[in-house]
Amino acid sequence: MLSGTNETSSSSQAIITANGNAACRFDVSGSLMCQSTRATNPNNWDEAAHGKAQSRVTMSTNSVPNYEIKGRNDPGGITNFDNYQTLATGSTVTYYGMTCKASSGTTMHCVGAKGGFTVSPEGMGMDP
Repeated sequence: MLSGTNETSSSSQAIITANGNAACRFDVSGSLMCQSTRATNPNNWDEAAHGKAQSRVTMSTNSVPNYEIKGRNDPGGITNFDNYQTLATGSTVTYYGMTCKASSGTTMHCVGAKGGFTVSPEGMGMDP
């Protein structure tokens, strides 16, 4: 379980909230991709496991967040959460100038130089 701030530029980092509802992957290319592990319909938990549409957001160090609705198996999506480390509530991880913090067991908030967003089981919310 991750509990502190980590900074590196030599490897990727994969994190997930304690309840497994939001996951983010920092890439060695300097990009960040997060998605809800539940589908966009919060009343159907099973949709995500069957490739239905999910909320997804991508951001790089110097770009604004880009929100998309994608299928779980679309290119670039997170399909295997087995190697993701749990980010304890209140903990942060910083890579390539972007920081993600587990606000709760189900919600993660990420910020970069040009914007931020929140990912949760309900989907994505962009910072104003």
